[in-house]
Amino acid sequence: MLAEILKLAYDTARSPENENLLSFCSLFILCRRKEDAIKTKISNALLYMYNFFFVFLKFFVKSQHRLIA
Repeated sequence: MLAEILKLAYDTARSPENENLLSFCSLFILCRRKEDAIKTKISNALLYMYNFFFVFLKFFVKSQHRLIA
């Protein structure tokens, strides 16, 4: 469905009167890809922070047990 819509938009935009529309469609697709890449990077960064927090917490708890013992 999405491919058909994009093909129709591309075919419509290829006509000489609609050159700006083609540029807009291309820009929109590039922005969506970049947005998805940014979301992936943010989610990866959050995952690394989450993992680091639990490693730090585990280390902190072990060091507290050593101080108590």
